[in-house]
Amino acid sequence: MTNLCSLEEHFCLELTDELREWFTAGPPLDEKLFEFHQKVTLEELLDLEKGVEKNIQIWPGFLPPDTLPLLSNGLGDWLLLRVLPSGEISEVICWRHSGGDWVPWGRTLAEALLFDTIRQQQGVAQEDTRQIDKSEPAMLWCLENLPLDSTQESNLLYEITKSRLVATPKVSDPVCYPTQNPIVPDLWELLVDYRLCEVVARRDLCQYYLNSPLRERAHLTDAQKLNVSWRPDFIQWLSDTRTIPEEKRSLLQEYYNLGEDELFNQDWEKVRDLLHPLVQKRGDLMWVLNLAGWQAEVLHQPDQAIMYYYQAIKASSFTDESVRFRMNWTEESFWKFPAARLYSYAKVVPEALKKDDYLQILWEQDISNLPNTVARYWFEKGVQCKRKGEYWQAYQNFYKAGWDVEHSTLQMFPTILQELSVCANNSGGRGLARLAEMYHQALVS
Repeated sequence: MTNLCSLEEHFCLELTDELREWFTAGPPLDEKLFEFHQKVTLEELLDLEKGVEKNIQIWPGFLPPDTLPLLSNGLGDWLLLRVLPSGEISEVICWRHSGGDWVPWGRTLAEALLFDTIRQQQGVAQEDTRQIDKSEPAMLWCLENLPLDSTQESNLLYEITKSRLVATPKVSDPVCYPTQNPIVPDLWELLVDYRLCEVVARRDLCQYYLNSPLRERAHLTDAQKLNVSWRPDFIQWLSDTRTIPEEKRSLLQEYYNLGEDELFNQDWEKVRDLLHPLVQKRGDLMWVLNLAGWQAEVLHQPDQAIMYYYQAIKASSFTDESVRFRMNWTEESFWKFPAARLYSYAKVVPEALKKDDYLQILWEQDISNLPNTVARYWFEKGVQCKRKGEYWQAYQNFYKAGWDVEHSTLQMFPTILQELSVCANNSGGRGLARLAEMYHQALVS
């Protein structure tokens, strides 16, 4: 039996032709063209099934337990295959070790690698004069595995070449307080039009259209000089310049010596259009629902805002992108931005929602113990479902016990991973069970 067959059999995977080709004859990745250039070999993956980490570190207890490591940047960050209960691959996500945050980079590996090289290639023409075209093996592999006709392919290569000439900083992930807009919008818009790397392209475009000149210039010392609280006031203004009081707008214009139309320029209509396809499809991404909820708030649509925020509290905090979108101005004690916004609507939140046990935990504001309280809450939910024989719901609850909010300790994780394995297996997700076993073995070995 070949190593590829062994991998598919052990993890009960239904690999696409693209991934089978990648594992057996995928091209090498030039680290100047790709951040994620270090491949995990079939042999290393088969060692991982035994809990043996040879030459790679898979961060057991940190990496989402429904993912298989595929490519590393050598610095602790990963491109991961997300596995469905059926064994099919739903998407490729980028996971960052610095905070455990993740974001989908594409439905396929070709999409994820395309996005990787686009990010790496912005503004590098002066230091690297190579043309990025079909002569580069990895680019050729990507193009051959993308659903593009010849015209679309030419358009894409043209825009990539243009982006290499534009002197913008590379998109950093996670982004903190960038001084300039970090993307070339024409190329990102093309990705959206062609439905390539769509989620992350829409995210970056949302950031681009909200990245006002005020955001680019603002610093904590500015708030101090202007006698304005940095948090919540100034950060909220950076998030949405529409919320700046009139008297403060004049003060800021004078301080930065810029006119109103320039200093406070944001395009929330563009953001609304970019979010629209994601709101219904990606309720697992908190940043999508946070932006949609806030937009509804500003438009005086409280019922809509409450609906979005209530959905958002159940999404993992590892998907909130709160720093990127400056949605980190609310009280830290609520832990999640949507919980804080729901609290501000407490008088009009429907009673049925107020009685939600999970929302009550977030509203208790015991920040020192909240991660443990949340973990215990979801773990007990998992135990209850398991007793009833509701194994798939139990799996989802045990998953949240580990990956809803950031933990300060891995003490519970061996048990969580064992429960994930049992519940996945009993619900028909044998591949998910094997992945949980893999991470458990790596954690305890």
